[in-house]
Amino acid sequence: MFLNEVKSFFVKSIIQTKNDVVIHNHSNLYYQGGSNSYMRQFFCHLHLSFIRLYHFVILTSISIAIFHASPLVYGLESSDASPQTSTPITTVHQEYAVGPGDTLYIAVFNRGQEYLGGVVPVGPDGTISLPPPLGILNVDGLTIAQIQELVTTRLSETIINPKVTVSIRAFEGFTVHIFGQVHEPLYYKIVDNTTLQELISRAGGTTELADLKQVTLRRKDEDGQVREQKFDFSLFLQHNDLSANPTLQEGDVVFIPRISREERAKQVVTVLGSVASPGIHELETALPLLDVLTLAGGLTQTSDLRKIWLLEPNSPNYAPRQIALSDFLTGSDPNANPVVAPGAAIFVESTQLPQEPNFNINVVGQVRSPGSYRVPENARLLDVIFKAGGFSESSRMDEVNILHTAPHSPQSVKVDVTKYFTTGNIESNPVLFEGDTVMVLLDEKAKRISPIHRIFSPSMTINVIGEVRQPGTYELSQTASLLDAITIAGGPTGDANIEEVTIIREAEGEPQDEVVGEPRYNRDKLREQGRIEVDLEKVLTEGKFNLLPPLRSEDTIFIPKQKEDIGIWRQVVRLAVDVSAIGLTVLLLMGRRY
Repeated sequence: MFLNEVKSFFVKSIIQTKNDVVIHNHSNLYYQGGSNSYMRQFFCHLHLSFIRLYHFVILTSISIAIFHASPLVYGLESSDASPQTSTPITTVHQEYAVGPGDTLYIAVFNRGQEYLGGVVPVGPDGTISLPPPLGILNVDGLTIAQIQELVTTRLSETIINPKVTVSIRAFEGFTVHIFGQVHEPLYYKIVDNTTLQELISRAGGTTELADLKQVTLRRKDEDGQVREQKFDFSLFLQHNDLSANPTLQEGDVVFIPRISREERAKQVVTVLGSVASPGIHELETALPLLDVLTLAGGLTQTSDLRKIWLLEPNSPNYAPRQIALSDFLTGSDPNANPVVAPGAAIFVESTQLPQEPNFNINVVGQVRSPGSYRVPENARLLDVIFKAGGFSESSRMDEVNILHTAPHSPQSVKVDVTKYFTTGNIESNPVLFEGDTVMVLLDEKAKRISPIHRIFSPSMTINVIGEVRQPGTYELSQTASLLDAITIAGGPTGDANIEEVTIIREAEGEPQDEVVGEPRYNRDKLREQGRIEVDLEKVLTEGKFNLLPPLRSEDTIFIPKQKEDIGIWRQVVRLAVDVSAIGLTVLLLMGRRY
């Protein structure tokens, strides 16, 4: 049906007489009829047809969106009836202020006929949701005329001279308001004979802190006076007292207050200690001790049934009393299962021995997993080192530092752990104290320096680039050689040219450039370039490691790639390609095409 309307709309716009006079303010196009202007008129009609089709699509999309905005939407098709006869709405006084819960009927007219229409509900925040370009409009407190003007103004930005009417749609029900200790305090549209319990259910139920004994209902009487009435809603929930569940009327306001801390404490019981679910649990009426423990998930395997403490709110001096529940379970004492009233507290002891106090020890340096570890009292040095994964390969076991933060003397201790392993000297495995820091130093023979060891070991920064497996910047010991740096960087790749390894260095004073194994005249040429070239292959094959130049901090080691060996046939092919390219360029310049 939509396609038929579009087709009819388009054809009617095309088939016009040649003598028509058309003026369109939107596009500023006009023409006058005449026998010599047929094509001019035709294209103007065609342009106007597309504009009308655009308006038709806009209005149709708005209608569809309004139609789907609510389950109570009823779209209307175009007809020859007048607006007064085609709108199924009930007339409401124009001064009525729209509010949450109302339902509006919005209609758009075209050529004197209702073209599009639908039902739009007013949300709890006083807004209505319409399709673009209208969007969300706040209509709370506005009259019907004001809403109609608002929608017309918004629609005029897209459609030329829109005709819009807004009315209140007839419905059954009225608006009430509920707030306080409910999950969704809002305005709600309800039908006749709705009760307080049904309204609370629609509001998501009450919270844990709701005072159901002090529910307040505010209602206007016939004289316009607001009167309050309190209900004990818990009577309806517990005893089905219908007088505590009143029927609501239009304009009612329901308030559910927050319960005080003192009253809340009288409705719960606190169970702590060796139970499955320790915490606060609801307790409406007094129950035996065993039933209350069941509310807390029951006892655990380590519960001491002879040491259960009951603290009752009305006990003299608020002193707890000990209960041996095991006597009740064995039948030796029927009174060992007392009744527990709301507001009481229960503590169940455990048969497990109390754990020893523990504290944190920091472990840094050459261990497999540095970090902070909790150790028991009287823990020794090797206990915490083994917690950190043990010594690493580059650790120095003969000089482990212990830093004391607590007031101990001395503040720093050096320990030779090797003596404990070789002689069993307990002094080489001392007791640690809370807050101590254990530092395992780096072996002097280690070539790579970790950040923490820069404090104790001098280091230098070396950059390794080019044909190595792990190029990057490394902190190395000052005793590290060129081979050490290349090895730490993962070693040379298969394409590395180790005959031309270059050390790039910032010269200090007179340049120190040189070539290992080269004549003096070559060294003079390289002096101006600030680099040292090393034939590493010659050093390795002849074993002359003393020829390796010492490294300095901030040196950059560059290993180039091997030069590609180009064979005679490859050179011939490249020459043929170059000649062909030159020939093709000449032909193109001469104008030859293929």
